[in-house]
Amino acid sequence: MNTRELAIYFPDGSKRRVPLQGQRITLGRSSDNDLAYPDDPVLSRRHLVFGSNGSNWYVEDLNTTNGTLVNGLRLAGRQELTVGDTISAGRLTLAFGVSDDPGFGVAFVEDEAPHPPAERGAGTAAHTVEAIGGSSPVAGTSRVQALLDAGREISGERPLGELFHIILDLAISAVGASRGVIMTFENAKLVPRAMRGTGFRISMAVRDRVVKDKESILILDASRHEVLRSSTTIQHQRVRSLMAVPLKTEERVLGLIYVDSQDEVRFFLHEDLTLLTLMANMAAIRIDQAR
Repeated sequence: MNTRELAIYFPDGSKRRVPLQGQRITLGRSSDNDLAYPDDPVLSRRHLVFGSNGSNWYVEDLNTTNGTLVNGLRLAGRQELTVGDTISAGRLTLAFGVSDDPGFGVAFVEDEAPHPPAERGAGTAAHTVEAIGGSSPVAGTSRVQALLDAGREISGERPLGELFHIILDLAISAVGASRGVIMTFENAKLVPRAMRGTGFRISMAVRDRVVKDKESILILDASRHEVLRSSTTIQHQRVRSLMAVPLKTEERVLGLIYVDSQDEVRFFLHEDLTLLTLMANMAAIRIDQAR
């Protein structure tokens, strides 16, 4: 059986991979924990425990003040983990995955050829829409309902850590994505705040156009894309269509939302890109206010 492990993302943007070995691994602020983080004031002295039941791993909150989130929901007692689950504790984000998966977690990779210019006509190359301006209007009852749901959740009083997971779930559901991740800048580095799935390999060119040029990116068909079709990572993950949009306020970019689809039939549409961009803009305002 493949060894399970945690990818731990820190507020400064660094990451640590920890194999889950033995029967019990504790995490908290106290030095007597297996994973001790004394400089995190939001953690309890003994915050949570990862345990093995013989066939799988579970996580259990140790009656902490600030609590533990699993996939954005507050943990009550213990919960068995599945690959791709994300755990939020204190200022840490932890992803549960498989140790021999080279793509576990999130990484930015160089393109294997120069990134081609964006096209605006029909076809299957890279398509770019700057914020809302160049895209088609949001259409369809489901898209309107997704915006209403997002607005209701964002305007509420949910904790920011929980909100990241809710927004990602709404976005994935609204556009029919297979996987997704929300990342924000922490000390000038992009850090995952919510993930559905693991093994994200995001093009540096796509990242830079989103966070530096403040553009929303849609690649209709990665298998026919001039650059991405030769990517072994794209082929291994069976990514067919992908989008990336900035978490943008009027003044700055706070991070990005990335989603992709492994559906052999359905590709993302320009209306999906518009919807995702709108949701990201709404979320960015809420994140900025919370901070």
